[in-house]
Amino acid sequence: MANARALLRRVQKVEQARLPRPRLSPLVTAYGSFTAFEAECMAKIAANKLDRDFEGVLAAFRRWEADALWRFQ
Repeated sequence: MANARALLRRVQKVEQARLPRPRLSPLVTAYGSFTAFEAECMAKIAANKLDRDFEGVLAAFRRWEADALWRFQ
């Protein structure tokens, strides 16, 4: 039974590798561009709907977007 499970895991890895990689990040897909996402977040920060600490999160998202780390989900 363990061999069957190991084989199933290997087949799943092969199938995952064959799936097409997304060409656009989830943020670009949802907002049209990273700049639009960032502008919306900054507007919410200015309106006190998001905490100022979210600027640090935006910096991390900016690096994530620039390095295309979203491809390795």
